[in-house]
Amino acid sequence: MKIHFHEVVGPVAFDDRYSTQEAYTGLELDADARPYVIMTGDHGSAVLIIESRTITLSANSFLYTKWSNPGRTQSAGTEIRQLIGRIWSKIDSGALREDTIGNAAVGIRG
Repeated sequence: MKIHFHEVVGPVAFDDRYSTQEAYTGLELDADARPYVIMTGDHGSAVLIIESRTITLSANSFLYTKWSNPGRTQSAGTEIRQLIGRIWSKIDSGALREDTIGNAAVGIRG
């Protein structure tokens, strides 16, 4: 599964469990290799094309993509909670700065 960033405006970041990077127009990710969380900041938006579907992320939103791994036994809910925990950990430690992604993760905790 390929994720194509068709249009990126403002702060948009993606995390693959190992690093957080800034997204840009024309970027293509291979989601078969690993899951991604794509986050938009206060004034950010992104138009993504995933398997011929167009997905629009508005400001302060996120998208979780799960790669296909048939041998995996964990539930998607557990994986999402773990990823969200990693995002909050990075926010709390200062690794995700507000000037980069805004408050894209607001409302997830709890």
